[in-house]
Amino acid sequence: MRVGQLLFLTTLALLGLLFLTIFNSISSLLEGYCHALDTKTLGELKYTLSERLFGLYALSSLLLLPLLYLFDRSLERRIGRITQFIRELLQRNYPRLPPDPLHQFHQLHRELNGLAKTLKKREEKKSKYTKKLKRLTRQRSELISALSHELKNPVAIIDGSVQTLLEEPDMERELQRSFILKIHRASGKIGRMIDRLTLAVKAESGKLELRRSRFSLCHLVQEAVTFLGERYRGREIEVECGKEEEVYGDREMVLTIVENLLDNALKYSQEKVVVRVHGRRVEVVDRGIGIDPSELKRVSKKFYRIHNSWDNSMGLGLFIVSYLLELHGSRLEIESQPGKGSTFSFQLP
Repeated sequence: MRVGQLLFLTTLALLGLLFLTIFNSISSLLEGYCHALDTKTLGELKYTLSERLFGLYALSSLLLLPLLYLFDRSLERRIGRITQFIRELLQRNYPRLPPDPLHQFHQLHRELNGLAKTLKKREEKKSKYTKKLKRLTRQRSELISALSHELKNPVAIIDGSVQTLLEEPDMERELQRSFILKIHRASGKIGRMIDRLTLAVKAESGKLELRRSRFSLCHLVQEAVTFLGERYRGREIEVECGKEEEVYGDREMVLTIVENLLDNALKYSQEKVVVRVHGRRVEVVDRGIGIDPSELKRVSKKFYRIHNSWDNSMGLGLFIVSYLLELHGSRLEIESQPGKGSTFSFQLP
């Protein structure tokens, strides 16, 4: 049974009781104050009264019927809106109910809107936490993959060299030295890998702090070239230094930036690498394999390695460079053409 039908029947019953009570009251009054009237006349009066009251009852019922129908339809629309609201809420759409002129429904709408707002905030918080958890899980997998990939080669070199030295104790001194140098280079590579990982972790956790001082950018570049020249023997690194100018920043961080850019250029090219210093601007130019335009925005992401390259690095160098430059209020600029080479540059403020 619909609400409107129930209200209509209830109203009819109440009106019937009301008119019956009125009829009985008036009948009692007539009997009490009209002693002079005979029984027939009194009966006619009661009959006329009952006809008038029934007519009034029927008229009231007819007037109430359309009003109760409209109320029923209005109630149905309101309940429909609330039902649809709950359905959308279950589907995690988090809608909003409009204000209602009826006070009771207005209060109900306000409570339901408050509930939807609370649930939406919880869902957003849960979604954010889930994304963070997925990101951490992905980073852990990437770290394990990168570590195993990076460690495989130097560990194999150390293991093979040590095994050869143990099996041939009478080996010529010069040959022994070559195997020891291999072990030294492989262990140095592992040490540099650990240093980069440590720096990347500090960068991501925000634990790096600038220790600013004034220093010569040309002297710093020359220091980085000398250091990397020891590792890449036989490779040509040309330095073009313009007017001498001091910069203000964290010297060790800037040195790490230049070393990483140089190391990257030497890894991905076989020809001469050029380093240009113009005032506070540094450019590292190589004639290597270049970078595809689709990869330019991703090369500075953590653990990202360029496809179709011969390098087996962890993909931390440019990530570290970008972060350290950001601390200095600068950014890494990359210009590259596949098969022609790349130019990595930055300018200190």
